[in-house]
Formats: sequence, C-alpha cells, structure tokens
Amino acid sequence: MLIVKSFSVKAKFEDLVIEEVDGNNAADIISRTMSPCTKNNKQNQFTTLIPLKDGATRRITEQFDFTGVVQPVVLEFDYDTLEHQKERAEKTAELLKTQSYLVYSGNKSYHFVLWFDHFADNPDDYRRHSKALVQYLSEQIPDYYQFPTEPKQTSPNIPDFAMFSANRYFRQAGGYRPSENKAQSCRILVDSGTYIDINGLVSKYLQKPACDKKPTARKKTSADNSNNAITLKYYLEKTVGVKVGSNEIEKINPCPCCGHNDCFSYYSKTDTYTCFSASDGSGGNIVNFIMNYKKITRPDAVIEYEKEKCLTFKVPKEQIDSILGTDLRSRDKIGLIRDIVIQDLTETGKFYKTRNDRYYYWNKTGKIYSVYEGARTTSEFDVLLMDKFGINPSEYIHKALYNEIIAEFIRHGSLVELSNFAYYNSETYTLYLQNGKEKLYKITDEGVEQCPNGTDNVLFSPDLKYDPYKYLGPDYSDFHIWNSLILDNINYTSDGEFPLSPDQSRYILGKYIRYMPFAYHMPTKIIIAFIGLKGSGKTSILRNLGKVLFGKKFDVISMRPELRKEWPVLVSQNAYMVIDNCDTKQNNEWLLDAIATTATGQTIQQRKLYTDNEKIEMSPNILLGLTARTPSFNRDDINQRILLFFVDPISTGNREAEGILMNEIIACRNELMTELINECQLILQRLKQNGGVKPPKNLRIADFSNFIYRIVPEGERQYLMDVVDLINNSQAAFTLQDDLLWEAVEDTLDSHQYLSALDKISTAELYEKVSQRQGEFSSFVKYYKSRNFAKNLRKLLDEINLYSNYRIEWIGRGAGNKTFIRITSKCNNSNVNNSNNVVTSPSQPALSVSSVFQVENQSYSDSFVVPDDDYYSEEKATCWIYNDQDYDNDELPLGFLGDQVNDYADEIPTDSDLF
Repeated sequence: MLIVKSFSVKAKFEDLVIEEVDGNNAADIISRTMSPCTKNNKQNQFTTLIPLKDGATRRITEQFDFTGVVQPVVLEFDYDTLEHQKERAEKTAELLKTQSYLVYSGNKSYHFVLWFDHFADNPDDYRRHSKALVQYLSEQIPDYYQFPTEPKQTSPNIPDFAMFSANRYFRQAGGYRPSENKAQSCRILVDSGTYIDINGLVSKYLQKPACDKKPTARKKTSADNSNNAITLKYYLEKTVGVKVGSNEIEKINPCPCCGHNDCFSYYSKTDTYTCFSASDGSGGNIVNFIMNYKKITRPDAVIEYEKEKCLTFKVPKEQIDSILGTDLRSRDKIGLIRDIVIQDLTETGKFYKTRNDRYYYWNKTGKIYSVYEGARTTSEFDVLLMDKFGINPSEYIHKALYNEIIAEFIRHGSLVELSNFAYYNSETYTLYLQNGKEKLYKITDEGVEQCPNGTDNVLFSPDLKYDPYKYLGPDYSDFHIWNSLILDNINYTSDGEFPLSPDQSRYILGKYIRYMPFAYHMPTKIIIAFIGLKGSGKTSILRNLGKVLFGKKFDVISMRPELRKEWPVLVSQNAYMVIDNCDTKQNNEWLLDAIATTATGQTIQQRKLYTDNEKIEMSPNILLGLTARTPSFNRDDINQRILLFFVDPISTGNREAEGILMNEIIACRNELMTELINECQLILQRLKQNGGVKPPKNLRIADFSNFIYRIVPEGERQYLMDVVDLINNSQAAFTLQDDLLWEAVEDTLDSHQYLSALDKISTAELYEKVSQRQGEFSSFVKYYKSRNFAKNLRKLLDEINLYSNYRIEWIGRGAGNKTFIRITSKCNNSNVNNSNNVVTSPSQPALSVSSVFQVENQSYSDSFVVPDDDYYSEEKATCWIYNDQDYDNDELPLGFLGDQVNDYADEIPTDSDLF
C-alpha cells in the first residue's frame, strides 16, 4: 500500500510524494504516516488517513486500501481554545491508552491522531466507527466531547465530522505550514506500541442509528428568523457605535479593532471585514470581529454573538428560546439565561434576604414571593419563572438557574427584618403593621400611611395568610368598640381568690392589647392565659382577639399528639398562637419546655429535611395564649412571664351565641383595627415624650411593665404599679399551688414540732424533718431526694417570699459544706423556731407586699420586693376599706386593692380616662 504526502491541499496527483509501506506491519504504517518528507528543502503539509492501493493512479475512493493492520481516527476542533484542545487530548489518551499523537496545525487547532487495530473495510465503515467513537467519548468525558443532534455550528466540543471521510487530508506531523510560516510540531501522547480494538468501545453505538444519520435540523423558531439574525453591520452600528454607509466597500476610521486609520474595511455583500492589523491578519465575519474587537477567544465571541442576537427580541421568554435553540454548551446557555432573568427580576422588583437565610422576591406590583433553596414542590416563584420566562421546573436548566438566583440573593439581596404582623423601629419611633400579603401601615407620631410591603426594608412574611383591613381615619380615637365587643364581654372571677378584681383585670387586658403590636420588638414576651371552667368563654376571648388582629381564618390550636412535631414550624411561622385546653399533665413536659423557650425567643435548630448533616435555624417571634380548666403549666420559669386571668362560667341568661358575636367582630374589624392604629399612634407620641423615663427596676414581668409604665400618664403610674404587684402575687400563688415540695415544707413549718431553736437550719436537716413528717411512703419522699431538695427549693424562693406566710433567706455554704437557710414567719417577724409564735392557717391569705416587708434592718435578696416607702406614705396609706371594715396596712388581706382614702385611688381609671 502507498502512503501519500502532499505539499498543498490542491496538489495534483503527479505532485504528490508516494511512499511504499508494508500493510501488515503496524509500526511501519505509523512511522511512514507520521514522518514528513522533504522537497525543495521544505516539509510537506499533509498526509492521508487511508493509504492508496499499490499501482493507484488517482486519489479517489475506489483506490483507497483498507487492508492495513492499523487505522487512524483524527479529531479536530476548530472552535475551541488551544489550551482546552490540549487538555482534551491528554484526558482522552489517559482514558483510551492507545498509540496517539497531537499535531499542531500551525494556526488555531490541533489534529489529534488515535491509532486502532483494523476496524474499517470501506469508507462507510470508517465514517460510522469514527462517529461512534465520538458518541462513546461524549458519555465518558462529557466536559470535552459533545455528540451533535443538530447541524454543527460553533460548539467547541463537537469535532469536525468532515475528518471522518476516508479521502481526507490531515496535518503532517513535523510538517511545515507556509501560510503561517510555522512548523507543524508533533507531541507523542502514548508511545506504548499498543493499538486497542475500537469495536470493544463502540459496538453498542453501531447498533443505534445516531452515528449513522446526519444531524437533522430542529424546527424553526422565532430565533431563526432572518430579521433577528444580527449582521456585522448591525453590530457595528448598535454595539460599537460607528456609522456604516451603503457602499459595497466601506472604509471606517479609526479602526474599531486596533485604532489605526485606513486599515478597516466593511464588505456589505458578504457582511465581512478586513483589518490589516488584526491578529489573524485577514478579518472575517461577525464572530471574528467580536474576537478582535473585545480581545476574547472564539468560544467567548460565539457566546457574545448569541447574547447580542437574543437581545433583538424584546420579550425575555423569546430571548431565552433563542438561546436554547443554539449549539452552545449547557453552562454557557445557563450563563446567558441567568443574565436575562436576573436583569429582568432586578428591573421589576427587589431581592430580600433575612439573617436566618430566608429569601423573598418583591415585585413592583406589591406581590412577594418566597424563594426556597432546594424546594421539592412547585412554588409561586416557580410559576412566576414559568409565566415570565417559560422555564418549567421539570427542565434540566431550572435547577441550575434556581441556584444562580439563590446566589444573587446571597450576593446582592437587601438585608431586611422579616416580621410577623408588626415591626417597631425604636430609633425612629415608627410602627409597621401588616395589612394582608402586599401592604402595610406605617404609623408615626404624626400620621398613618399605607405603603407596599417591603417599605423601609421592613418585610412581612408572605407565608402568613392574614386578611387585609382598611384604616378608616383618625375619628376612631377611643377604645369604644373594643370595650363593647371584647373587654366588656368577659366574666372575670370576683370571689376574691384571684388577687385582681374584675375592673383591674379589664384594665390590664386593655394594656396587653395595646402592648401586642410593640411586643415583637422585645426579647421576651408575655404569655396570656385564661383559666376557667367550661362555659366561661375563655377560648372565645382569645379566639376573638386573634380574629380581630389576623382575620376570620384565625383559630385556636387544640392539644393533640401531633403538636410536638408541629411546634417549631407553628411558632416560627405565626405571630400569635393560642393553645386550647392545656390541662393534661401526663406527657406534656415537652410543652412546658417549648412554652418557656418560645417566650424568651430562643432559636430552634432542626435537621434540614432530605439531608444528613445540614441544619436549619428558626427564630420564633410570637405571642402565646393559653386556656385551661385545671392548668398544668404552673412552673416557675413560665409563671414569671405569664399574665393570668380567671373567668367564671357565664350564666345561661347572659350567654350570647358565640357565632353571632364572632360575626359581629368580623363585621367591625375595620373599625376595631382603626381604633388600635390610632391608639398605637398615641402610644408612639408617649414613647417619644418619655424617652428618658426610667421605669422601676423591681418589676417581675419587666418588658411588659416597663413598656406600659412609659405609655400611661404620670398620674396613673402608681395605680399601674399596684396592679403589677398584684399580678406578681397571682404568679407566685399560681406557682406554689399544688406544688408537692412546698406543700410538704409548709406543712412542716406550720406544725412547729420538728423545728429546732436554732437561728438557721441546713437544707439537709430540713429535708430530714420534712421527710419524717410526710412519711416513708409519701409522694414527697418518692419524688424528692436530699441531693435535689435544696435546688428545687431555691427555684421557688421568689414565690415563697412573695406570697407565702414565710420568708426563706438563703445564707449559703457553712460548716460541713452544708447549705444553710434562715426561715422567718411574716406574721410577727420572728423565727419560726420560736415556740411562742402564733402561726396563721395556710388557707388564710398572707399580708400584702406593702405590709409584709416592714422589718427594720433586714436585707432581702428578692429582686422583685417593693419596699413599702417607695409606693406608700403615711399620708396616703393610712387606712383601707374592705368589706365595710377598716384595715391598717399590716392587716390588709393579700391581693386586696380597695377604695383608698386619698385622691388618686377614689376610682379605678377607665380606658377613656387613660387615652
């Protein structure tokens, strides 16, 4: 067989150099093929893929010899960078491990020569096997190969299929390219003398029609319209900004590529250019011009061309269709589509992010979309992408684009405070109230304004389905409708067991309602609880409050087994939640822990669904309400933050159908919310005026009491503090109620028979005496041991000192490393060890806070104790009237606040007096 050497692609047969070779000797075939010849002191440019038959007189198909023991496949990539072509060849050689060479063409490409065992007996076999090899490589290393399903244009990963024709020349290794005056250097990638069987790689692809059929053209879209295929003239005028005349040859000065004069020509008939200073020395079409104008590689120039082409469409959806119809690599398509989508979303809305990595897109129409990272279901934002850009969640490009959008949120999203229902800016004295999903009310001390959600970077969660309402103006200036529909329809307990009277309960509930919009700014929240028997309306009270604030869809949540799993989502996604019938003590310790942590705003951490080691953080900012008949939440860490209201059953004659009252409340919701907004505006004025006021430090429900203290008139503050004292009493009494440890200790203290005459006693000794009195089989002994007795007793110290008949002073460690305490009776200021003490019955109410602590020269560790002289003077606290009897201060029953004989306590203030 004959190896052909040619010095020109157009050389005649008589000008070729013919070399004989042994077709059965693989090394001889490869050596002769890859070695150049010399003529007139110059090496040849080309050699052939398949040798000629012996005696051939023409270079035609019929005279090619397919009997050689080895045969080459040559891959060329005209539209890829040289660096990427070298990298592709190295990866392929490493994968196949067959004899291979990389021949530099002297210009813009490499010819990658792979040698295999004999595989083709005719030109058709050769073409089919070569194409099948590309299909195999496109699956093995897809970053470097792409098997075309459309006509080849400019994709850098699609090889030149014209090289698979048996009569094709390829560049001679070691040859010379006169047009570039460059040597065609050769690099041996694999020199093992091993030639693999190509059939073992491509046999399955030969059975498929893909490698046999020519690529079929896709259906024409609007992107194929000639009106949208941009020309070089269009690019010069629109992008470069130079004017191009109508002459067949237009000279443009200075040259857009190099800046020189008299070197740039545009040819209108062929839509090409020449620039004598260009890097390729000749010019070319629009892609060549973009390369030289922007100094970028060919693949980048092709991307730039497609970008400019798609911009000829005005609708983003058509622009994206134009890009999807190109032969660009997937990552390049995604990059262009990302630019279109991000630019459009930026022009028509805003990107918001929160501190706990939640993302929201705000559209200029006022609609807000939640954008979930890694979402597994179709969201409203997905629908927006479909409607606006035609990108369906089922398409491969959707996931990549979604990741690009999340990246845009992270890089450029505005950081906002995501709020539920209300947000208060204490620096500007501005309150924002949510009004449905798309609006908010901005309230200042000067006025009320409705604005789009997201105003001033205050964003309310669109996931909260709150009903909108309408502000009716400043004429609704008092709480008249609130009083008639809500506050006056509550049957508070009036039998004296609860420290607050009905009027005081009504007063403090009105303050709580005013506190609610501002509570979300505070680190700790008050828990509101209604306690009462069946028929007392406790559930309706809190349900109706929720319906006023959030709309008719609001409802309470009943105790159920699933609540434990649902709790983190419920408290992080709602602004106000009511747990109904919190009576069950069995298996509800988790609920008490959850209530305590939620009220203090602690972050909840959970494992992210469908992941192994990723976590999500949820930050509850919620107000809680509880109802119960026999409450099980009287735990000290909860009761210090609870606002208790006791209600009695409503008589049948006075009971109004719940549905009628509820409908009336919903019908008057605009009026009710208008009254609340006007109250909030008045509160903002008070907060601004009283910015320097320092409330008392000894308040137990501190955030709530401090806030109310600043917004009430100065003359009302004393009355407020008295009511707060009574609330403290009720919290302490509620904590001690049915507490097993205190019942046992109090019983022992009341009995006196086990107490010594010592000034102090160790907690271990007290435990022994309590255990002896309670008995070996008592519940006290069962649940409490010596090691945890002191710890649990100390937890109750504030409540014991505040409400019980005794005061316990915690002395600390003493002899024998024991913990010592001092127990004092409040009844006559003497140690309980004194056998002459007259101890009151445990059922008898203890003295009021103002009367109890009048012991001279005695220090108290209780931070909540209010010294008598802070609130009472001899002139104003000399006598109280209770049940038609006169009492001195030290005789006053606990919790009583009767008609004091002085100016300020003649009458309990009403809401109309306060605001």
